[in-house]
Amino acid sequence: MENAFENAWKAGEIPGVVLLAGDRSSGELVEFLAFTMLIDVHDPLMQFYFEDFRYYRAVGTKNPEGEGIGKDDVMWIASCTKLMTSIAVMQCVERGLLDLDADVTGLLPELKDRQVLVGWEQEEPVLEKRKGVITLRHLLTHTSGVGYDVFDPQLQRYRAHKGEKPGVGTTVTRQFDTPLLFHPGTQWAYGGGHDFAGLMVERATRLRLQDYMARHVWSPLGIRDMTFRPHERGDLRPRMPKMSVRDTESGKAVWMDDGKGIWGFGNAEDDFGGSECCASPQEYFFILKALLRGGGELLKTESVEELFRPALSEDSRRSLEERFSVKEINLALGGLPMGTRKDYSIAGLLNMEDLAGMRSKGTLAWGGMPNLSWSSRELMVCCRWADQWIDRETGLCGLYAGQILPQGDPKSVEMREAFEKAIYEGIRKQNAKI
Repeated sequence: MENAFENAWKAGEIPGVVLLAGDRSSGELVEFLAFTMLIDVHDPLMQFYFEDFRYYRAVGTKNPEGEGIGKDDVMWIASCTKLMTSIAVMQCVERGLLDLDADVTGLLPELKDRQVLVGWEQEEPVLEKRKGVITLRHLLTHTSGVGYDVFDPQLQRYRAHKGEKPGVGTTVTRQFDTPLLFHPGTQWAYGGGHDFAGLMVERATRLRLQDYMARHVWSPLGIRDMTFRPHERGDLRPRMPKMSVRDTESGKAVWMDDGKGIWGFGNAEDDFGGSECCASPQEYFFILKALLRGGGELLKTESVEELFRPALSEDSRRSLEERFSVKEINLALGGLPMGTRKDYSIAGLLNMEDLAGMRSKGTLAWGGMPNLSWSSRELMVCCRWADQWIDRETGLCGLYAGQILPQGDPKSVEMREAFEKAIYEGIRKQNAKI
């Protein structure tokens, strides 16, 4: 597995990447050799650390100057932000400040009269009065009808009709001021629900989302360098890898002239709870580990269970499956094997069957636009900044972190899958020796 990553990086097929995996044990990564079937101890290019089961490997460089990438480098994590917003929401639910199933318009009057886009007549949008209420659960499971205009053709058409460009709003309300794509609870479409959920946390607690998370999500885990406002943290700039992009002609990963400006990155007036955070792989991994261990530092047991509970209606689940049946969409939203049975919780995508050589049924997953992803036996996130997983059945979580566009980059999906399979194979071989 390590040779495959080294060769892919040397060939220019992937940018520098960071790989992390671990079990429920706590503490810092420490140098502790195990799993020799995965490690070449004489390899000067990559780094490795273990304890109980803790795996760390950094491959390649973070900029054209040749500086090596590492677990403490601060990356734009994009939609991996969503997991932390879901945690913040459940903390507010525990305190009685929010209700997953109540009408959200008391705190979000912007959505009170939001209509549904049902079609077009003579190049004019046809709008219909919304049926039913929008709940916080709808927002978190992408069943509210709030979409991403940068992804959805109908919303792009609507923006063009209004003489506007998609993806340029610097506040949540301006970014997501388009009609709903469907009536709440009837379908599934990836969108800005977590950004509105972040606004609800702010209005319920009277704290900016950055300040709320710093106090209630990051500080309990000793996290210091997560931020929605990297432009205010000059000390982090040297640790931020340069963004790469897949060159359409050569197929190589090449450095972007400017990694800023994506979705107003660095210029946002609001703290976007669905897309705007920056974090190091190491500190983000602390959150995965906390949930794998039961959430004690962050959430009550029943709240963690809610994060992993399938939440879609039958109609919404069918809609999700239809969208994921398109190969390009499947790659962009996690890259699970085509045809995998899925559901969605308030925190991410759930595979509803075991995947051969990989994660188990019930793993929660998601990721972020610049090809990141995380996962665990019951938690897995894929964003192409990183892929993450938390597998509570096997007691394992992992994170694949890189910085390359476009979202759903096939080579990044391929390498994330190779990493995950190697970790599970190593676990099986280790257990067979015990």
